[in-house]
Amino acid sequence: MQMRIFIDMDGTLAEWKNVKSNDELYQKGYYESLKPNPHLLEETKKLIQEGKDIYILSSFLIDSNYALEEKKKWLDKYLPTLPINKRIFVPYGEIKYKYIPNKITSNDYLIDDYTKNLLDWKEAGGTGIKFLNGINHLNGIWQGLLLKEDKDISKNIGIILDKKILDKAEKNYELDIVDEMFE
Repeated sequence: MQMRIFIDMDGTLAEWKNVKSNDELYQKGYYESLKPNPHLLEETKKLIQEGKDIYILSSFLIDSNYALEEKKKWLDKYLPTLPINKRIFVPYGEIKYKYIPNKITSNDYLIDDYTKNLLDWKEAGGTGIKFLNGINHLNGIWQGLLLKEDKDISKNIGIILDKKILDKAEKNYELDIVDEMFE
């Protein structure tokens, strides 16, 4: 079965911007102005160019007048080569894997910063990769693959996708690819 890679936007592909109040999430320009996480964005572009089956899988606030359209504009700006049918938007609070085409297998990867999404994904049979963005993973609840936003991201994603360490990940060992494998 062909490998599919699903990548979250907020806090993963795009930097999370802390807000003083949730009202800011509803402001015009909030989502469109998010800066990309540069190493993950470049790696995503590379994977698309290599012909990998890449999807964006992002939640949006359904009661926002701007969130969905601004996320689409953000992708048009930063990932213009990603086809529209590979951009999947899920109403906030819904389970992400229920919105993807076909059944999830261990060849379906989700790169996300939110542990609940990763736990749901794993329970459905997929392989989760926690994206460490500097403001998450403070409690260490996720006991699977970890990926840092740094210059080694390409090498680390390559190792994961080449399945060199998946046998350990499937046994639920915590792996910090950068810290444990490359130090």
